[in-house]
Amino acid sequence: MKVISLVVLLTLSVASYAANYVVIGAFAIKGNAEKLTRRTPNSQFDINPVKNLYYVFVLKTEDREAAFTEARRLQSETQYKDAWVFSGMLGEGGHGEDIIVPAKQEPVVVTKEPDPVVVETPKEPEVVQPAEADKGMKEFFFAVTREDGTNADGADITVIDPTTQRKEYEFKGNENVKMKPVSESGDVRFECELVGYRKIVHTINYENPTSEDGIVIEENRIVVPFQLVPLKKGDLSILYDVFFFKDAAIMRPESKFDLDQLLAMMNANPKYKIKIHGHTNGSNSGPILEMKDTESYFTLTGARNGSGSAKKLSLKRAEVIKEYLAKQGIAAERMERKAWGGKKPLYDKYGNLAAAYVRVEIEVLED
Repeated sequence: MKVISLVVLLTLSVASYAANYVVIGAFAIKGNAEKLTRRTPNSQFDINPVKNLYYVFVLKTEDREAAFTEARRLQSETQYKDAWVFSGMLGEGGHGEDIIVPAKQEPVVVTKEPDPVVVETPKEPEVVQPAEADKGMKEFFFAVTREDGTNADGADITVIDPTTQRKEYEFKGNENVKMKPVSESGDVRFECELVGYRKIVHTINYENPTSEDGIVIEENRIVVPFQLVPLKKGDLSILYDVFFFKDAAIMRPESKFDLDQLLAMMNANPKYKIKIHGHTNGSNSGPILEMKDTESYFTLTGARNGSGSAKKLSLKRAEVIKEYLAKQGIAAERMERKAWGGKKPLYDKYGNLAAAYVRVEIEVLED
């Protein structure tokens, strides 16, 4: 009997446990939660089964006040102006409540879902949004083409509130999507990027989109055209979706798409010569994992242990990309490398966006 009672008590204890999560985004699609997690240091994600959304959080603690403090810090110091606290348990079978955290007053429990930092429309055609979620939304189609008029699939369309500079949505080009207004003025900025091409920016008014040249309405959708222009001599392009394992000159598997776009650019422009710039977060020395052999671009299996400076790590990462392209047939003399370590930061190295330090940039030297 005592054993049974102890089991019951342990079960009740686990069931009643609640944590406080500082949440920076909520997504209907798991892949989008994974993408934000990769770009945000010390973040994780898990399912909120009640709302069927994946919550990305940067802190999990039993101390509610600590959670409120961190949420307020994110609101005031970072792009996550709508950070909030979820109190309860995430994961299958979890439950809890979302709490909006005002700047200078006690948090107020709300029953409706707060606006997440990044709200996305599902990119998978088989996913159907509830009719209620579509209210107040307009349908858009971002027509991304090359100079010869062919579709340029794979381009990223970032939707930004031009007033706050906050990223509100991220879509793929040449797909039907839906979105709400992102600013009180109705202005919205679209940024289109694809490896090998210059960034294109359009700013329109959500309520009067056709006032801008080239914007048309077809079949009840707003068509925004982007005609891509290849990179020219002197242009610099960031490979946003090339990621490396921690402390490693080894790429994560999801980097292959951008690498193959870069490969396609080099093949389509045989006169191109490029410089590959490697950047890290900070300048401290530490361990460096290197590839086991020239076929291990995307796996840590068998990785060799080493060590060195941040500059050395950034050089090794640039070398890996050069080796990958050379393996695919790009002549080595068409590629140079440059190691920066942490000398060219984009954001505060202790801030929430510090992961953006870790990047690779491609500079066109000759076209």
